[in-house]
Amino acid sequence: MSVEDTLLESHSITCKLCKLQFQSLGDMQRHVVTEHLQKGDIPPQKKEGKSI
Repeated sequence: MSVEDTLLESHSITCKLCKLQFQSLGDMQRHVVTEHLQKGDIPPQKKEGKSI
């Protein structure tokens, strides 16, 4: 196992939808938006509010 693999394994953030691992929160967030939200894996939330 390389140093990079060891570092990634011990300090990684995992996407809960597809289990990919990322070294930074920003990389994971970008992945979620581009790979899951825009492709429809995550449905948009409906705003709950009172109608008049």
